[in-house]
Amino acid sequence: MTDPADKTTVLPAGRTGRDPDIHGAPVAEKGHDTAKAPAGHPILSVQDLRVTFDVRKRGAWPWTPPDKLHAVGGVSFDIAPGECLGVVGESGSGKSTLARAIVGTVPSSGGAIVFEGEDLALMDRTQRRHHRRDVQMIFQDPLAALNPRMTVGDIIAEPLITHRPETSRKDVKARVGELMERVGLLPNLVNRYPHEFSGGQCQRIGIARALVLSPKLLICDEPVSALDVSVQAQVVNLLAELRRDMGLSMIFIAHDLSVVKHISDRIVVMYLGRLMEQAKSRPLCTRPEHPYTQALISSVPIPDPVLEAKRQRPVLEGELPSPLSPPSGCVFRTRCPKARPDCATGLPPVIDLGDGHLVACPYHAPADVLEPA
Repeated sequence: MTDPADKTTVLPAGRTGRDPDIHGAPVAEKGHDTAKAPAGHPILSVQDLRVTFDVRKRGAWPWTPPDKLHAVGGVSFDIAPGECLGVVGESGSGKSTLARAIVGTVPSSGGAIVFEGEDLALMDRTQRRHHRRDVQMIFQDPLAALNPRMTVGDIIAEPLITHRPETSRKDVKARVGELMERVGLLPNLVNRYPHEFSGGQCQRIGIARALVLSPKLLICDEPVSALDVSVQAQVVNLLAELRRDMGLSMIFIAHDLSVVKHISDRIVVMYLGRLMEQAKSRPLCTRPEHPYTQALISSVPIPDPVLEAKRQRPVLEGELPSPLSPPSGCVFRTRCPKARPDCATGLPPVIDLGDGHLVACPYHAPADVLEPA
């Protein structure tokens, strides 16, 4: 090696990789790069999606109107076939609620969820059951998502038996063994229980369960947040490989923007239930426009103490407001360093900067937040 490396990450089987944009994240293995999304009609189109919950006041009379908790407020995006969309934001920004509304585990309060030309938000439970085989989800806590009283084989086979009861036992057993090998588990472990596996192995079981029906859209709700960094790299590489080989469309949700960048074609940044910025992965990570996106990226440390000391780092003051009483106008204005009086009077317009780059801030400005001052 003639030149010193900026960063080296040790991956499974001794592989290494580099990331010139964002530091400290697991790097996808060579050959597992995300493919460019094909052109055409989107497989999923979310239009002005809103999710609110009724919250009863403590000690209130039964006839007292409940407060409204605005978990998701007017989020819109499209996903093309074979594309991976990353969703990032701090805790309480509505990422998981957005995913659960798309899957149907929580009801939406407004907007449309159009999957292959059909609005899932208008369907009842019976009508939506047909689409559950095409939209599957990987949950955040791998162990809590598995039934402790069921064997691994029964867990993986359950969706297949539920949605395709005509499948023979022989075919079900063969499909379970095939998927266990595909996600890196030995088929002879089929009769073991979840508590006998590590966290990374439990997440692989969850991935196999989600893929047993050959879905078209896979929603990953923070699938690596509960895992060690080395195991995170393995799971991210596995998901990238499965996406490439099976032609999956994916929604990848995480706190860490550096992890999302490696697997996503585009990234959506959320704050308090609203969309702040949306763009392709590289432009958003290298030249973010929204002040919140800039603060998120600058929070990723650089493993060089000299560069880290010289780097500009915008600091957000205050705490995330309560979704029970969000700020008027722009929800980010109470913590925004560029906030002005008119930010409190109305919602900021979503500005199209070209090439699919959208930013919800009239005072946006690009910033090289990863460069030293």
